[in-house]
Amino acid sequence: MEAALWGFLGALVGASASIATSWLNSRHEMARQHQADSLERIERARAFQRDNLLELQQLLQGMVRFSARAQLEDERAFRQSGEWGKALLSEEVMQWTPSSR
Repeated sequence: MEAALWGFLGALVGASASIATSWLNSRHEMARQHQADSLERIERARAFQRDNLLELQQLLQGMVRFSARAQLEDERAFRQSGEWGKALLSEEVMQWTPSSR
């Protein structure tokens, strides 16, 4: 009977060790997955910021170019007529929109 008891205790210890090992592996895998999700979320946020900043930079560059071009046309018209702001800008400049960059 003693051998059967030791066999039962051995099986119980083995099953407990197996359950504990599975639980630990599952816990570590969840932690790694959480870390990977966090890194992916951070990278998406950075990509979003980078794309928006590039778009903003291009928009500002277009606006500065438009302003400079309008200023040059105003100066040319002033030199010809002697009056500031009376001449219309060219059609190309008048039709400028941020999307037409």
